[in-house]
Amino acid sequence: MTGDFMSGVLGDCILVNGVPWPVMEVTAARYRFRILNASNARRYRLALDPPPPEGADFAQIGSDQGLLGAPVGHDELQIAQAQRFDVIVGFSRYAVGQKV
Repeated sequence: MTGDFMSGVLGDCILVNGVPWPVMEVTAARYRFRILNASNARRYRLALDPPPPEGADFAQIGSDQGLLGAPVGHDELQIAQAQRFDVIVGFSRYAVGQKV
């Protein structure tokens, strides 16, 4: 029976802080997000949709090993199981009321 789950379980709903399909209203400011992939069998490629008008989507400031020496810009994050990213996302480049 234990062999049935050795590869992990793939569900059809992704939870964020225990909430399915979460929504967060933001202001035209920068927000820090700590992203942890707690899935047991799934990797993710995270990106903003639509991408911001100019510049990188994410400014990575930390990883599994702590804070980085300097921010690193990314247009997308590929995150494996148990991997962590600390990122800054600036929403001031989007129009007020725009859904991202």
